[in-house]
Amino acid sequence: MSAFIVDDKTMDRCVTAILIGAKSGATEFLSVPFLYNPGAPSAIGRLLFAMNEAAIDDRYGDLAREGIAGPTPPSCSYNYTPVSAHALGLVQLVKSCDCLLYQCNEGDLPESDVYRELLAVRGRISHSIVAKLPAYDAAVWG
Repeated sequence: MSAFIVDDKTMDRCVTAILIGAKSGATEFLSVPFLYNPGAPSAIGRLLFAMNEAAIDDRYGDLAREGIAGPTPPSCSYNYTPVSAHALGLVQLVKSCDCLLYQCNEGDLPESDVYRELLAVRGRISHSIVAKLPAYDAAVWG
């Protein structure tokens, strides 16, 4: 397995997924006052980038990350650019979350609050997709 720092567009989609999860009232890690702060989306992205960078550190060591992330790591410089979940589709948000989760599946990171929050949001959005399928309605309850 190789790990890499995701790009800003992927991060924008992951942050959008977390914001959608928060609007549904189902957040486990992020506090409500934090989420309603105007700077929250960029701060969430920086937390996620810090996790991504820590995965690179775990996998390859600190010096490798410096070569991959450049002189200013995304955890310090990221600014959220809003994306339309409607235009992209929820499936794209789930796949972007899957990409970031895969990149961060190193060391103890899967046990971190940030990782678990992203995983939970991914699960909630995935369920919302499946629950709208005719096959889900047709399936037996129980």
